[in-house]
Amino acid sequence: MKRSGELTQFIGIRITRDRETRRTWISQGAYIEKIAAKPTSIASDADANELCKFAAAFHFMSQGAYIEKIAAKFNLLDRRTPYIPLPSDLSQVTCPAESPSDPKLVHLYQQKCGSTLFPAIWTRPDTAFANQVLARSPTRCTEAHLKAVDHLISYLYGTKDLAICFDGRKQTVAFTGASDASFADNPDRKSSEAFIFSLFGGPVEWRARKQRTITTSTTEAELLALSHAARPYYWMKRLFRFIHLNLNHPEILYCDNKQTVDILVSENSIFQTKLRHVDIHQLWIRQEGQA
Repeated sequence: MKRSGELTQFIGIRITRDRETRRTWISQGAYIEKIAAKPTSIASDADANELCKFAAAFHFMSQGAYIEKIAAKFNLLDRRTPYIPLPSDLSQVTCPAESPSDPKLVHLYQQKCGSTLFPAIWTRPDTAFANQVLARSPTRCTEAHLKAVDHLISYLYGTKDLAICFDGRKQTVAFTGASDASFADNPDRKSSEAFIFSLFGGPVEWRARKQRTITTSTTEAELLALSHAARPYYWMKRLFRFIHLNLNHPEILYCDNKQTVDILVSENSIFQTKLRHVDIHQLWIRQEGQA
């Protein structure tokens, strides 16, 4: 083992630090450009100097170089940048083809989906939902699915220099989480859910997925989403205590459904349901919150 100097690149992720001001950025711009044709650098030396000035206690994390590579790989560098990761009409994307698709189409689709998954896991939580929607039809894809994944790659390329920033100077709440659910938004009437956790202003954990069971109300869907978010939330709290990380502020887990919050914070409020799994989630969250 030997010392190789300051860490600036790690598995396609660009890392920029300003130790004096305690800031770090991480990004994947170069990778996104590769998958979207002519690879270009993320920024000139002058731009980098300006970035360091702007960085005055941040840690910066992006995957710009990786994103450049995937954009180039699939000839998607010259497209207009979409405003959102997926088309607004998802009716054709959420419904898989009735029969297995052509193997060549399947191979190309899986290549593109796999390429966009890397940024979604590491530095681009804004594309997590798009990736989980596109991944539902790996062998029963259509031309609509290909257009949707090209839309996602174009979005990534147009926003390849977006980065996660960790600010060690922040005096507000250092660790926060949030969960949300979209009730019965899928053709099989299962709900979608997501959660995200931030530490020192930058996201450190996130997930978006379709719930495995059908719920009968928005409150049930929100309660399930909150329960799935609470597990890593309480694990992280215990980790902070174990490593003696004093954040100087209470940790907060947000939920935007008032009835769900009332159920959990009120001593006398219990959500009446015959669904055992929902009841268990409710009681478990109350138990952990009181621990």
